[in-house]
Amino acid sequence: NLIMRAYLGIDVGYVDVNLKNNFDVLEKVKSQHLTLYFWNDLSENEAERISKKLKYFQNKSFVVEATEVYGFPNKTNPHLVALKFNSLDKLVELRKDVLSYLNLVGDLNFEPHITLYRKKKLDSSFKESKEFLEIIGGVKVKISNVSLYSSNPDKGLNEYKLIQKKILS
Repeated sequence: NLIMRAYLGIDVGYVDVNLKNNFDVLEKVKSQHLTLYFWNDLSENEAERISKKLKYFQNKSFVVEATEVYGFPNKTNPHLVALKFNSLDKLVELRKDVLSYLNLVGDLNFEPHITLYRKKKLDSSFKESKEFLEIIGGVKVKISNVSLYSSNPDKGLNEYKLIQKKILS
């Protein structure tokens, strides 16, 4: 029973946010998604159970707006650069509904976000450590699906595989 990194996410297409900074050690994420919830150690059996049940999840689509770009774990030397949302209420409610429907209990402190850039290699560091992140405005994102993805860091930090996608009404 294989253990994998996996997450519940939302396929958002491509969110165009051009940051005017030197991202020499970062690469743009190829397949953008909004991460609702992340597992570091999901079993293959549990992923299969979630995938089967997710097909029948019901919810309505909605729009959220991103207002800020931030770095994780910090602004000066982040592992990833992501979009933060002005109102998390709808996203947190959706996550709660999905986890409840799937009979899962999760860390509800995890903040939903869209990763824009990831480090090419975790051990690389920035040439400059000045803060480069700024407030942005008006990036609207349609939440129209919930998907289960697996992530394989051995194949690169940017490798994701779609397991199941459920379109919202």
